[in-house]
Amino acid sequence: MITLKWLAVLMFAVALLGLASLFITSDKGDVSPESPTPPASSPTQP
Repeated sequence: MITLKWLAVLMFAVALLGLASLFITSDKGDVSPESPTPPASSPTQP
């Protein structure tokens, strides 16, 4: 039971970190349009 609770907490934290990173990257892209990130530097993104 306890392990399940901690697992849920960890998953929730990971989801929050993922959303935060997405918001941060989108903000950086909007704030600095004069220096766009080349597709070669981020092959993971489509």
